[in-house]
Amino acid sequence: MLGAGDEIGGNAAQGGPVQESPYDLYQRGLKLMRTGSPAAAAQLLQRLVDLHPDSRSAREALARAQFRSGQYPRAQESFRWIAERDPSDDYAHFGLGLSAARAGDLELASGHLALAVALRPERDPYRRALEDVRGQREVHGRRGPSRDVSGQDQSGEDQARGARGARGDESRQDPSREAETGRERTGHERHEREDPAS
Repeated sequence: MLGAGDEIGGNAAQGGPVQESPYDLYQRGLKLMRTGSPAAAAQLLQRLVDLHPDSRSAREALARAQFRSGQYPRAQESFRWIAERDPSDDYAHFGLGLSAARAGDLELASGHLALAVALRPERDPYRRALEDVRGQREVHGRRGPSRDVSGQDQSGEDQARGARGARGDESRQDPSREAETGRERTGHERHEREDPAS
């Protein structure tokens, strides 16, 4: 976990940049997401992860910022890092599944969303996301829609709309917004998630 006493940056007394604790970077990153700047948050949080690569909380915040800013392959990798270290983390599988769906890999998405549902069957957003991805797989075949070299649907369909389902209810399938519900974690780390919108 990030400690308030850990410092990052130079020494202001020696003419360097003002020192900033990992906690301060983390809080600034969350604030940037809350104020509608997820790409800036992702840059800041990437700096934090580079300095503290084993911090799970920094990785999750980075993954949410990457997802919100449309960096789906990067969000996949960040959520994958968490899921590989804690295979029972339902939220990591949920985020990885949604990121994979948005990146067009419906097969990978379906597998991780199914794991999230198996770990937390009471979570409606997990079930709805899995149903939506399975529906998309039926429409587009098992692997997903055909894509050109830029990654866009050749048919011109909006991939994000397809991953969200016909209703277009973006909030129910955004892992960063899912965290806002304050859901309880599983396993040995049971606690309420902080509300990233506050």
